[in-house]
Amino acid sequence: MKGEHINAEGMFQSDKYPTCPPDKFPMSFKDPMAQDLIEEYAHRRRGIDADLTEDMLGRLRTLGYDGSKLPNDQSEEQVRRWAWDMVRTTAPDEMVHAIGQTVLALLTRLNETRGKLADLARKLEARP
Repeated sequence: MKGEHINAEGMFQSDKYPTCPPDKFPMSFKDPMAQDLIEEYAHRRRGIDADLTEDMLGRLRTLGYDGSKLPNDQSEEQVRRWAWDMVRTTAPDEMVHAIGQTVLALLTRLNETRGKLADLARKLEARP
């Protein structure tokens, strides 16, 4: 089956970005609809290229993305997928380090969430 984005060789071709090579799909860090996907990709690559992961997540943070726009159940599912992907893609000798990095990232996010909740509680208490 050939759709309008499939070229004669059967490869995906972007009509929005015609100079993009076939079977490549550009995503923008500034596109709010792409940010959670970029975040997930970054986490999936952590066991292969931790520096790339940190750079991608850092760029998302500079743009104001913090992942909190995802519903809680989706976030939990995302964490499960990241953990499974890390187990599948990480060599055993790198496993302890990768798990430690993941736990640290989760604890950091938990602390950030606690801080936001505490700020919200203070604001609510200050209301007349």
